[in-house]
Amino acid sequence: MAADPNKVFEKLKEFASDKNFEDKKELESGDAFLKLQTLMNTIGGDLVMHVNDFPKGTDVLTVITITTEPPIICHGSGMDSTTSRDVAALEVARKMCAMNGQNEDKKSED
Repeated sequence: MAADPNKVFEKLKEFASDKNFEDKKELESGDAFLKLQTLMNTIGGDLVMHVNDFPKGTDVLTVITITTEPPIICHGSGMDSTTSRDVAALEVARKMCAMNGQNEDKKSED
């Protein structure tokens, strides 16, 4: 059974605007990525999340792709894969919120 889109969007908005992520005071390592994974499992349906980590010198680059139409592709970098995945996950959430806002604007114009 698919999740209620309004509830999913509310969770996504809360995730993307989480003050703990912005000021990094209470961010546990891996928290953002785990929240995104949980949210993607909640959404279910046809959306799939692909994660690729690429070592680059002393850093790691992570690319997260969400199979929306058009696809959401975000990247993050950090000293390890946990950090780079957190950065990329937060970018995914922000893009998804922006896309949803654009979709709401289009619906109100129709």
